[in-house]
Amino acid sequence: MSKPSVLILGGVGVVGRFLLAHILKNDLASGVRVVDKALPQTSYLDEAAEKAFQNPLPSAVKGPFAANALFTASIKRCFTRENGEEFDYVFNFAQETKYSQSDEIYKERVVTLTSLCAQEAASRGVKVFVHLSTGEIYDADKEKSTEDSKVKPWTLLAKYKLQAEEELEKMSNLDVVILRPAMLYGPGAMLGITPRLIIGRVYKELQEEMKFLWIKDLRINTVHVLDVALASWQVADWYVQQGKSRAGDGVILFNLCDKSDTNQETINEHIRSLFGIETGFHGTVISNFARLNLESVTEDINEKHVKPWGDLLAKAGITSSPLTPFLDKELLYNNALSIDGTKIERVVGYQYQRPYVTRENLQEIIDNYQAIGQLISMGFPEVRVQKAWKATNGAGLQPAMDWLLAHSDDPNIDDPIPPQHSGGKLTAPSVVGQAQSAGSQEGKCEQTAQSLKCDDCGKLFRDAAGAERHAMRTEHTNFSESTMAIKPLTEEEKAQKLKELKEKLAAKRAERELLEKEEEKSKEKVRRKTGQEMAAIKEKIEQEEMRKTLEAKRREKAEDKAAKERVLAQIAADRAERAARQAAQKQGKPYDPETATTTTPAAPKVAAPKKDYTETRIQIRLDRGAPLTQVFKTDDTLSAVHDYVASQRGDSSFKLSSNFPRKLFREEDMSKTLKELNLVPSAALLIVPQ
Repeated sequence: MSKPSVLILGGVGVVGRFLLAHILKNDLASGVRVVDKALPQTSYLDEAAEKAFQNPLPSAVKGPFAANALFTASIKRCFTRENGEEFDYVFNFAQETKYSQSDEIYKERVVTLTSLCAQEAASRGVKVFVHLSTGEIYDADKEKSTEDSKVKPWTLLAKYKLQAEEELEKMSNLDVVILRPAMLYGPGAMLGITPRLIIGRVYKELQEEMKFLWIKDLRINTVHVLDVALASWQVADWYVQQGKSRAGDGVILFNLCDKSDTNQETINEHIRSLFGIETGFHGTVISNFARLNLESVTEDINEKHVKPWGDLLAKAGITSSPLTPFLDKELLYNNALSIDGTKIERVVGYQYQRPYVTRENLQEIIDNYQAIGQLISMGFPEVRVQKAWKATNGAGLQPAMDWLLAHSDDPNIDDPIPPQHSGGKLTAPSVVGQAQSAGSQEGKCEQTAQSLKCDDCGKLFRDAAGAERHAMRTEHTNFSESTMAIKPLTEEEKAQKLKELKEKLAAKRAERELLEKEEEKSKEKVRRKTGQEMAAIKEKIEQEEMRKTLEAKRREKAEDKAAKERVLAQIAADRAERAARQAAQKQGKPYDPETATTTTPAAPKVAAPKKDYTETRIQIRLDRGAPLTQVFKTDDTLSAVHDYVASQRGDSSFKLSSNFPRKLFREEDMSKTLKELNLVPSAALLIVPQ
């Protein structure tokens, strides 16, 4: 069987780079094309990804990738190969992944982009289109969500991811597999667990306890980026070989989730181990108060974390870092991410390579950044550090330091790192290049690129960072490598550039100070409003407690009054009985209680309480020991009281009686309710052993 040709949309992203490295390392494809809006030089690639992108990238596709509303021309050229053949496998990772974006951005960069890429793939008859969605589309339930569970997106991004899935399901002529991963983590993953790790480092610096909202059992299930990449390839192979026959007219879905059943405490446990700090949780009461004004709370949280993190970077001499402790508001909701990822094991036979979240897995995320930061903090310029890191293939701190010392006198040691390959910055995916598999020699470059050129305006740039800034400022989208060298600036030109830069910085500083003042005013308004709302809530709670207290006192008085009236009535009945007994003795007649009951004047009736009680408090006086007191429903039968007493005594051979009025309850009374027996709102019963 011939090897498939592969197109990776969004291939510079964290999943795409792992997939590319896997394909090239194992020689799985006849050809690979990587497409992304980001440049590899500015994407903070790790060692494996660096090696993958250092493969020959010939035949870079160039052309009018216009950033129009529908990206149609750009996408068509991404799929077009010079040999006229079509790609076999298409992996779609080219979607917006950031939280807290607008509806317009999500609609354009998730739904529209996915739909157009899928339509192009369908029109070309690709063998399989693997689409990466998210597990956040499931209802935030405590139970694990399977592929058939209810969908109820709880982030705005997930809402549009679900819409993208629905668009794919409409395409009957597209062979598609959808993957729904849990929270991604691993090297290069800037979201998910990584911000929590950074926050842990911040709290180590602050020497404070790190506490998150809600409780420790809140599930945030995870999956390693390596498993997402490897599962994507294996499911594509499976679908082409046997899965297509099972699909029928439907779309095949697979969840991706490791076996850790990760929750907040799982992550905190590793953070404690990594940074030696105390961790905890605010609990539901405080968290529910925070939920009332979550936007302001999130702002305060990020404000607390961002400044210390900036100070740590400055202390290490790091001027730019992709790592941030910033937390999005949507990720602070009390929503469980609980996913069952076992179907892909049963059906496809995939085995998770990182089945559990371990301390080593989390340490791996920060090791490369930490080593580079240490070199910069020692005083080595950032350009030299980057060169050393690349030259030693990220082997570690000591090899990089040895390289720096050995090459400190090189004449070009401080020159900018030249770009490795062509690329472009696009609103839609731009073509980075086409990586041929081992043995292919087609299209190798004969001349060394000296600069990057903007094909829209002709401007040259020394490095990809300059091209990236130009693309963001002008929205130009077409870039290529150029053999033209950029002349160095003269002293006068340098002075002029420095002057312009200082003026821009001063203007930016003034603008920032003005914005900070406005933000401070806005925050103060929010704080005041929050304080007023909290005061109003507190007052309302106090009023409700006062109302309940007064109601309880009124009920207690009514119960006491009713009890007194029953006592008086019983006293009158007892007097009447004694009088009847004495009268019978004087007349020399035997005393008959039954006759006395009919002839004795009835005790004055006590008006029943006006309130319709739902509960009654029953005190049971035992034949030995302290009495029992229990609250029953007024609709409970007397047998429920009897059963309760029997469970407490361990013996059911007794009857119940009351003193006021005096009565021995018989078997027929057992089925009557406490309300019918006038044992509300309270009563005292006696135990009569049998």
